[in-house]
Amino acid sequence: MFVVITNWFCPSIVLLLLLSLHCSVVVTASDPLCGFIAATNIETIYTEWSCGTNGTTVTDPCGSPVWPGLNCIGNPGEKSINMFYMSAISLNGTLSPSIGDVNGLYGMYLNDNELTGSLPSTLNLTAVGFMQLQNNFLTGPLPNNLPHSVQTLELTNNYLTGTVPPFTDFYSLTIVELDYNGLTGPLPTSMFNGGYLVVMYLNNNALTGPIPAFGVLPSLLILNVSRNSLSGCLDSSLGNLVSLSYLFMNGNYLSGTLPVNFTQLTLIQYINLGSNRFSGAIEIMELPVLIQLDMGTNAFSGTLPSVISTSVVSVDVSNNSLTGGIPSGFGLSVGLHSLNMADNPLSGVIPSEFCTSRY
Repeated sequence: MFVVITNWFCPSIVLLLLLSLHCSVVVTASDPLCGFIAATNIETIYTEWSCGTNGTTVTDPCGSPVWPGLNCIGNPGEKSINMFYMSAISLNGTLSPSIGDVNGLYGMYLNDNELTGSLPSTLNLTAVGFMQLQNNFLTGPLPNNLPHSVQTLELTNNYLTGTVPPFTDFYSLTIVELDYNGLTGPLPTSMFNGGYLVVMYLNNNALTGPIPAFGVLPSLLILNVSRNSLSGCLDSSLGNLVSLSYLFMNGNYLSGTLPVNFTQLTLIQYINLGSNRFSGAIEIMELPVLIQLDMGTNAFSGTLPSVISTSVVSVDVSNNSLTGGIPSGFGLSVGLHSLNMADNPLSGVIPSEFCTSRY
């Protein structure tokens, strides 16, 4: 316990008997878990969690038994905390900066709770790999000093504001989920320059500006920037995303024609570019493993392609400016179960192939 005496003239006898009346005392918790306890209702959820008046835990959190909500590693008598497992336990309160002083903390699973306040700007989490705080009530901006060791950053469905951090030199980062917040400003160029990102969810925010050019992102499987206010054209570097399987950019103000090298995305299965301002021809229906294609509510023109991939299950090209007839190849596609071509100036007769299909 650290005692600060602002009145240093207090006699020793009075100090012993009347310390609380004549001298100002500040007690600083020496255990980072005590800061977490003081900032949340964890004591009412797990009675094992308790701190003494001297600012240290009453029992060893990694003793026998280990405190609920924690995972410890190491040899008996030398164990240390490496995980917080407290998902969906009705935890409320704020995140104390002291959590960053838990040496060796590797994972924070605090998702699906009722945490409020902002993410502390002084978190000293030098070794953390997993930060899962989605589905809480967190507010404020994302701090610029997020740990470079983080591999998974999940903050979906909070009330975060401000801009997306640049994530420069985050070489371990594979999953970023910042969707369903109130983030504003442009997409950081550094996030798209390269790295080992596998999943990127930035949808349902208020992001603006263009989508940056794509560097080498060989592992990116999911890119979702839908339902923002992004604008501009798609860069031809989109073809660099050779592993991409899910692409969602719907609900923005994107325009221009689709890059020619879109056809290089041979592993893509789901594409949603609906509700934008794209124009030109639609020439991506032959992608070999494509399952679902939504290009509705744009300004696409020209005729429909004569051939469609046999893997396609659903196509929406409604509310565009497509002309010409309906290709017979659509009726021959054995996997196609949903086809929406409404609100286009199409003409001609419905091919006979549709009459024997499953529509």
